Amino acid sequence: MSSEITVTLDGNSRSVQSGTLVRDILKDEGRRLRDFVAARVNGKIVDLSRPLTEDAAIEPIPADSPEGVDV
Repeated sequence: MSSEITVTLDGNSRSVQSGTLVRDILKDEGRRLRDFVAARVNGKIVDLSRPLTEDAAIEPIPADSPEGVDV
């Protein structure tokens, strides 16, 4: 049985299937994945291949940002 979760990106929320990958959320929003090295999900830095299993606030981490350089 599939379930939906709510993801928020740039202040906009939408429903997606549980298990959707962070990178798929960014691609669906028209982001160029090569610009990002990771994302902050609910305050925790995660890989873009992380599946989302609960409601999440997503903040992409650009490769050229101070955090992105550390990743």
